Amino acid sequence: SGDLPEPAHVLVPLGSGGTAAGLAVAFARAGLRSRVVGVAVAKPQWLLGLAARRLAYQVGAQLGGRALGSAAQRHLSMEGSAVGAGYGSATAAGDAACIVARSIPITLDDTYTAKAFACAMAMASPGAHPRGRVSGPVLFWHTLSAARPSLEDAPEERHLASPLQRLLR
Repeated sequence: SGDLPEPAHVLVPLGSGGTAAGLAVAFARAGLRSRVVGVAVAKPQWLLGLAARRLAYQVGAQLGGRALGSAAQRHLSMEGSAVGAGYGSATAAGDAACIVARSIPITLDDTYTAKAFACAMAMASPGAHPRGRVSGPVLFWHTLSAARPSLEDAPEERHLASPLQRLLR
């Protein structure tokens, strides 16, 4: 509706690549110039980027032919500088991002969304990102569910398989 400027870069955590690929296809289909930057949360980073670009092409081609598939790929890039030790490992930048996020307030998990938020803050800040500040608005696409996990329908521990029961002790 024109209330906000079109973002130059939309940063999203990159794991399976589904969210990043879906956004890239949607932006390409809508004719937006925004680039989706998938922030790798696991290693090998290059493989996550490759999988996301391939998925973007496949979904785009299915929806609108090879031209849309190719356009979706061009809308997507991968940022590998935030992964740290790998999946499930927090980083110092992610920990700092969690502190900033609490003041906004938004909730981040320290091993997934925090890495992408840290990268978004760095891209929007002069001198804080390895490639320098990017031009244009930077948008962080938050993927953390606000729903609290529910154990309401979970089976009682005594009904679990014995190997699972041993893990809980």
